[in-house]
Amino acid sequence: MTERDDTTRDSGTEAGARAEPSSRGGQRGPALAPSVAQYAMAGMQFAAGVLICLYAGQWLDRRFGTTLWLVILGTFLGAAAGFLAFYRKLNNDRKRVAAGRLHNSAHR
Repeated sequence: MTERDDTTRDSGTEAGARAEPSSRGGQRGPALAPSVAQYAMAGMQFAAGVLICLYAGQWLDRRFGTTLWLVILGTFLGAAAGFLAFYRKLNNDRKRVAAGRLHNSAHR
């Protein structure tokens, strides 16, 4: 066995299995993973908010004997709250990126 085979076996990866570097000097995938995960989580929070408010409206409709009005109201309230949270997330990310660009250009 050659020395190269030993290092490949010890590291657990093969030369062909490594991620290719992107044009920014990093690796593909991991550089995008945090932002993709954050937005996926925001989408799940939106859906969860809608579903929780929908079920709360359904429970209230049964309790008070009303017909679907509170389900509809709960669904719209959940969607509005989820949209507002998602909008705030996007707006904060935009501000953070803009501040990072200003900070980086000041140090050049």
